Amino acid sequence: MLVCSVGLAASWLVLAASTNIVVLFVARVSCGAWLGLTTIGVSLYVAEVAPVEKRALYTGLAEAPSEKKMRPWGIFSAPVHRYSGVHFDRDHSCAFPYLITLSPPPPISTTTTCRHLCACLVLHVVQGCTCAHLFLYQGTQIMEALVADLAAPAAAAIVTFLHAAFVALFASFTSVTGRRRLLGVSALLVALCFCVFQPFEHLVFRQWSAGSRVAVTSWRAVYSVNLLVLSYSVGLCHIPGLLTAELCSGPGLLNHAGASVAWSLRWLLAFLLLRYDRMLMEFAQRENVPLVVAVTMALLTGDLVVFLPETEHRTLAAIEHGR
Repeated sequence: MLVCSVGLAASWLVLAASTNIVVLFVARVSCGAWLGLTTIGVSLYVAEVAPVEKRALYTGLAEAPSEKKMRPWGIFSAPVHRYSGVHFDRDHSCAFPYLITLSPPPPISTTTTCRHLCACLVLHVVQGCTCAHLFLYQGTQIMEALVADLAAPAAAAIVTFLHAAFVALFASFTSVTGRRRLLGVSALLVALCFCVFQPFEHLVFRQWSAGSRVAVTSWRAVYSVNLLVLSYSVGLCHIPGLLTAELCSGPGLLNHAGASVAWSLRWLLAFLLLRYDRMLMEFAQRENVPLVVAVTMALLTGDLVVFLPETEHRTLAAIEHGR
């Protein structure tokens, strides 16, 4: 993460000093690559060093995002997946293994690895089906077309604050309710929002400007948007990132390669949503499309709830080897 931070800072400097289109393009691509690697590294690192009982909370806060602990330098030379969650020294607030009692882990099953990776990919597909990125990243444009009693940036900031607060709240409850239950509840709430409130029927994009407002606030549309975002915040926001960090644990190459593939799919879906937002809105406003999306989400989530391994109160090594 330190290397990625330095690389990102250097890319920003090159971007600021670029004088032609080629340098500008290379600098922007480099910024995206370093930022992506940093984002992946944060979730993986937090999941690795957090104590087992607090892993869901810390990873959820990192995913919200919010910005904990440093590993002792003595175990940097060995694969961290062997030691994750083995022992947590509360006096020194760090993950520290009893090296004498550890034995080399058994080999990792290829079938288990493929199953975990496929589960992570399906998780991010379900997350992308919610279209929540569309409402969070373009909140100002959406609120400009819906709210008359409040400035669009302020309304978008309120939605973002509620989203972050709900993610932090339910991330703290994840260890009590369980990952799979919370994932199922969140997906069910999103599916109900699609079927009952149909937020896409009330939404239009408007270019934000300081002097233009709608005449009357469309409260039904405001409620539908907020309920969709809050339903997404219950579990579908932080649980895919948490489970990706847990299920893609293992040797360095497998760990980062598997997590990178899963996160790349997530970013690709988010890019497609934002790039083709108007086409998506027109398609989503057709008859029965929200119902089809809701049923698809329910089926995929049901499969995940049944087939995902239980990771609560288990070390990364135990999850990795199916114990």
